[in-house]
Amino acid sequence: MTEKQKTLICGDVNGCFNTLFSRVELIVKKSGPFDVLLCVGNFFGVDNSQLDAYRMRTKKVPVTTYVFGPSDGNHVKYYCEEGSEIVPNVIYMGKRGIFTTSADVKIAYLTGLSRRELGKDIPMCTFEPSDCSAVRDACYRGQTEYRGVDVLITTLWPSGIQQDEVQKVDVAEERLSNLIAWLSIHLKPRYHFESKYSPRL
Repeated sequence: MTEKQKTLICGDVNGCFNTLFSRVELIVKKSGPFDVLLCVGNFFGVDNSQLDAYRMRTKKVPVTTYVFGPSDGNHVKYYCEEGSEIVPNVIYMGKRGIFTTSADVKIAYLTGLSRRELGKDIPMCTFEPSDCSAVRDACYRGQTEYRGVDVLITTLWPSGIQQDEVQKVDVAEERLSNLIAWLSIHLKPRYHFESKYSPRL
């Protein structure tokens, strides 16, 4: 990284946009400006009416916000085209990929549930081995000596993390993935963020 980047991370928003962005404003006032906000959980909820004020620009999103996913089949209809703004300053990144911020922070992501481990396919909400390979290949491309990514964002935890003597993570079996374990080993992330989710597929 060429310079320090101040990053905020949040989990499930579930349609509580006013609460999220009000808290972000308070943090910014207290700790100074932040470069990005990464929403690693479910952004949308049952009621998304609070987003109208941001869409109409009567309210402003205080920090450039990146949204990933979805992981909930009921929310697919709310997402726009990958790389587009859901509302001003809120960008939908899709379910898989890698991007580099202006501060040279490399962020890789693969969200959703494993198609193989779930046993069924929910469009946009599931991934398969080829998705893992695509993210790995994108990270490795053009590098003669791969040193890892700064951040990895997933919906599931890598299998085996619950057995880590250092981490001591208590994770339910349905939130573990062999494919994410494979991806994490190959990407070597400095930080790995996983959303706590309640799947509705």
